[in-house]
Amino acid sequence: MENVKTKADSDLNNLYDGLNDVLQDAYTKADDAVNKQTDELFSSDTSLNPLLTFITTDSQAKNDVEFLRVKVGTMLQVFKRRVESLGSSFDLLDKALKDTAEDLISVRSFLVRLQEALNSAASLSQATTTVYKGYITTARTNLNSALSNITSEQESIKALKTTNQNSITSAQTKVNEAESALLNAQDDLALKKAGTRKEQVVAQEAQVRQASANLALGKAGVAEAYAAIAGLEVQISKTELYSPLNGLVTKQEAKVGEIIASNSLVVSIISQDLLKIQADIPEADIAKVSIGNSAEVTLDAYGNEVVFKARVITISPASTLIEGVATYETTFEFLNGDQRIFPGLTANIDILTQERKNVIIIPQRALISKNGDKIVKVLEPNGTVKEVLIKVGLRGLGGNLEILSGIEEGDKVVVPQLD
Repeated sequence: MENVKTKADSDLNNLYDGLNDVLQDAYTKADDAVNKQTDELFSSDTSLNPLLTFITTDSQAKNDVEFLRVKVGTMLQVFKRRVESLGSSFDLLDKALKDTAEDLISVRSFLVRLQEALNSAASLSQATTTVYKGYITTARTNLNSALSNITSEQESIKALKTTNQNSITSAQTKVNEAESALLNAQDDLALKKAGTRKEQVVAQEAQVRQASANLALGKAGVAEAYAAIAGLEVQISKTELYSPLNGLVTKQEAKVGEIIASNSLVVSIISQDLLKIQADIPEADIAKVSIGNSAEVTLDAYGNEVVFKARVITISPASTLIEGVATYETTFEFLNGDQRIFPGLTANIDILTQERKNVIIIPQRALISKNGDKIVKVLEPNGTVKEVLIKVGLRGLGGNLEILSGIEEGDKVVVPQLD
């Protein structure tokens, strides 16, 4: 038993002794990712108000990544103090591993959001964008390597503790069996020597001790079974993969028993965040659209009677030629989550750019253009028709015009008949 405990302690000490290098390496890679690889992407990056050095059309990503830059900068200071003041307590080292894994995940989240902001950059050349993306890729690769090392150490410690516990439990069982055998032999000897009443009592007491020894042996067997369960749980934990975000699995290409190469794409997940629509708006209409405009969306799958609410969140400053017409990619976000909305559906969008209520309107075909003026014909009470100069406002989708001045409510406007 003592030999088993000594070996278990020695093996565990040797494993924990190597943690200093692993934790120091994790800090070095995290510090490199934040303070070196992303340095050119920020100005005043070590202050409380860092700013991106490029313009991005994703304003939310810009706000998020500038906030996260302050957060990871502060986290790195705590990270450094933790590595410099590591103790020898196993519990403290376990906590240091756990905290380090969480810090690496935080830095990785910062890099992911920075990548999203860079993907919407509007002021960078293609060459500069490629260089910046290379910085982020290098940082993420190094972080993933450090996080893999931390996870491996945690699993190794957990597995070794389980192995040690199994060995100790097994040795304890053998000790219990030996003690039980000794008690049985002593009890048998006492029973054989029993002849007087007092000796019979001693023999009965020996039977009680034997029963107690058998009970202890049974408890040791239960402990050994629990240790075996813990070992199986460690093995099972190594077979589980965890998604970095909450979402819906849309693709799963791995087969049972297949060996997957590192960095291979086998599972795709869609985030549970609000879905977005990307539409190309022609140059003739883009000037009327602004970020924040509300929109009504119908999906071909449900017909025109089912209307979903959305809003404009980004407008690309760069144009794209589609069939010779300059268009601008515009992104809409649904205002509410709805289980009826799926990726890939065809959407029809009406954008509300301006709105007027309680105004005078006339059909557009009643308008006459003459010498640069806008005129309508009004029927007088005496039956004559006169031309009136008017000022128009918005044009509606239904072919109506808003009248700002020139005619009043109740005036009779002459409208040409349609052919």
